[in-house]
Amino acid sequence: MSEFLDDIFILEELGLTPIWLEKKTEENKTPHFLAYRFDLKEIKIFFLASFDELKKEEEVLFNNIVNYIHGFSNHNIKRVNKKVLNELKQEMMIVQPNYLFLFGGISQNLFSDMDPQPQFQSSEITLADMIMDTQKKKILWHDMQTFLNSLNSN
Repeated sequence: MSEFLDDIFILEELGLTPIWLEKKTEENKTPHFLAYRFDLKEIKIFFLASFDELKKEEEVLFNNIVNYIHGFSNHNIKRVNKKVLNELKQEMMIVQPNYLFLFGGISQNLFSDMDPQPQFQSSEITLADMIMDTQKKKILWHDMQTFLNSLNSN
C-alpha cells in the first residue's frame, strides 16, 4: 500500500495525473474566465481568456496583457474579476459590448444567446500556449494590434 501512495505522490510532484483521474477532474471543472473591459471612444470591448485556477501564471500573464494595453492607451479600462460563464454573461447583458475578443479555446457559441449580439474577434493562442512557448505571445500581440488598429481607423 505504501508503494502505491508513493507512486501517486511522485506522479503529483511531476505534474502527471493518471488518465482516469484526469478525466474525472476535467468533467467536474467549471470553466473560469479572466476578463477586462476596454472602452475605445464609443466602442465597448471585452477581452476574455479562459484559465485554470490552479495555474497562477496564467492569471499573472493576463494581468500583464491588461497592463500593456492600458499603458499605451488613455482610454477607460475596467478589470473584471474572475468569473464563471453565467456571471460574465450577466455583466455583459448590462454593458452590451460591441466586440468580444476571445483568446484561444473559447467558443463563440458560448455567447450565442446574447442580445444584441456582439461582433467576435479572436486569437488562436491561449494563455497556457504563451506560457509554454513565448513565440506565441508575438502572434497574440499581432492579433490584438490588428484588431485595435482596425477600430482606430474607423
